[in-house]
Amino acid sequence: AGEFIVMASTLMYIKSRELLPVDEQVEDTEDDDAADPRWDLIRRLVEFKRFKDASDDLQRLEIEREKVYTRRPGSIPIDPLPMGNRLEASIFDLVGAVNELLRRVAEREAAKGEIVEDRWSISEKIVSIRERLGQAGRLKFSGLFDGARSRGEVVATFLALLELVRLRQLMATQDDSFGEIEIVVAPVEMQQIKPEQEEPETVAT
Repeated sequence: AGEFIVMASTLMYIKSRELLPVDEQVEDTEDDDAADPRWDLIRRLVEFKRFKDASDDLQRLEIEREKVYTRRPGSIPIDPLPMGNRLEASIFDLVGAVNELLRRVAEREAAKGEIVEDRWSISEKIVSIRERLGQAGRLKFSGLFDGARSRGEVVATFLALLELVRLRQLMATQDDSFGEIEIVVAPVEMQQIKPEQEEPETVAT
């Protein structure tokens, strides 16, 4: 899907930039959020979600207007994933959920008037998420962000989650289209691609 192509290419750029020595990384003191490709990816995904929602609304209206009948049961694809009655959450469901988290964190930052230095990288968050899921097996989506102190940390955690979902290491599921999202470890047979082993990152001292 188009949104995953954008996500994958941007993640590759972000991860490659993280491997650069600190003094070689491009800095923009005028607007850190605008220069940070992590925020750019979130904005792009939000735009994808808006277009997707609009497309879904138009399709629903078209079906109602033309009184289209549903397909025969034999033509409906069967979900092979061993998730019982749970659905696999789409990237748009994930973007919607993280937008709500970002709104809450932004309100908290504004109320406290504090600025938290952002030193989190996607690579660090990938390790953290894998360790947590390795122990628990499953976590609520919101639980992944427990203790996040800034919007930057939320974004880094979210992009790490997207990377692991893209690699089929983890799965995002929900009871219904509007149900609470739960993150689970993907079945072994689905884990065809292993996350690359990251080189140690240079940290400013």
